[in-house]
Amino acid sequence: MPGPHDEQTFESAVVHEMTTRSGWQERSAGDYDRQLRLVPPDLEAFLTATQPDAVDKLVERLGDSWLRKTCEVLAKSLKRPGDTLKLLRRGKNVHGVPLRLAFFKPTHGLNPDVVARYEANVLTVIRQVPYSPDHGRTVDLGLFVNGVPVADAELKNGTDQQVPDAVDQYMRDRDPRDAFLSRRSVVHFAADPHLVMMTTQLAGGDTVFLPFNRGSDTSTEAGAGNWQPDDALH
Repeated sequence: MPGPHDEQTFESAVVHEMTTRSGWQERSAGDYDRQLRLVPPDLEAFLTATQPDAVDKLVERLGDSWLRKTCEVLAKSLKRPGDTLKLLRRGKNVHGVPLRLAFFKPTHGLNPDVVARYEANVLTVIRQVPYSPDHGRTVDLGLFVNGVPVADAELKNGTDQQVPDAVDQYMRDRDPRDAFLSRRSVVHFAADPHLVMMTTQLAGGDTVFLPFNRGSDTSTEAGAGNWQPDDALH
């Protein structure tokens, strides 16, 4: 059985916080498509809820395989670092059908339709993501917005292994050329119960990680962090 301070328990605690307090849902690793490096069920749920007319057109033009073919188009568009954010911000034309891939937080809540579209975003966390079809290695957590990967994390329990071990894992054991890590996921987190570090670009032994900490007591230098709630992705 897992102990109170092992990595699996910490991983479970992180996922619990995300799913009970921050609006994320958990999916199994089996919902992640290793070939496409996407989560097709999330994309289907988002498009069906927010753009049903567009879905009808895709079904008309592509048949029952519309979701797979749509995911293939999206996957091919994620060729370079930065393409993920472009896709989420600008959307994509799929076989002549314009699609929005995310709705960002409105500046005010005066328009209920805009708020409803924002709230329809599907935020998913998956544990032990088998991120590549080329091997069986996993990342501890994968974070997805409407089926598109946006972040990943390596977690350590804070006792026998800590953040420097997670950093070393990214630098030594993760191929910086991997499509998921280099061209899909926007940010990589190394975390233990006391500290979080992040990088937006893996470069092997030259990778630079920066602090990403809320801090336990921002009135003191020792407890201060550089993250505040208002910094969360909107």
